[in-house]
Amino acid sequence: MINKHSFKKHFDQNLGKVIVISNQDISRISTWANDIAKVKTAETGYKNDSNKIRKRYYTGMLGEVALEYLLDTKFIDWDIGESKFYNDPDLRALGDPFSAIGIKTVEKGNFPLVKKNPPGPEIINVKINNNEICVLGLVDVESLRTYTDDTLIIDPRVKAKGQKTGYWNLKAAIPFDSLETLKDALNFSSLIYDQSIDWDMYD
Repeated sequence: MINKHSFKKHFDQNLGKVIVISNQDISRISTWANDIAKVKTAETGYKNDSNKIRKRYYTGMLGEVALEYLLDTKFIDWDIGESKFYNDPDLRALGDPFSAIGIKTVEKGNFPLVKKNPPGPEIINVKINNNEICVLGLVDVESLRTYTDDTLIIDPRVKAKGQKTGYWNLKAAIPFDSLETLKDALNFSSLIYDQSIDWDMYD
């Protein structure tokens, strides 16, 4: 049975990369999270949300900054505005082949929530503490559709909407440590599900 208690098993079996965020960037993220929380609480979809808005955006931005560290590149849009203008995949600014990749960052002990009909692959991160992020790796669309369980959704409001589910197979994340190896991970995940390949020849 998949539940929160099985997180440690899956996390420990993954060879993720731990990234330490600088105090300067932590301060910038904290200020940004405060500012965006004020905007989000004014939006219709967030009016009934809890005080966890700031924490959610803080955690998410930690994950994005960790990716910039790891990939040695810049892609984050620090602008703040209405959600409808910021629904693009997180790595869109890097262009092809990375433009469809999203980023999911969760607190250690929790499995990430993903869309039931994922538009693209996701990079899964785990927040170890306030300045350490473990970048687990890239999870392809087919895995995002397969290894899910609605019981992993804690927030009843999220469950009621029926748009998201919990992703649990952290072991399926393909590790990377650069743009080049991220590209390799994308290519590898595509090959796995290419039905034209005779995989028996690789046995």
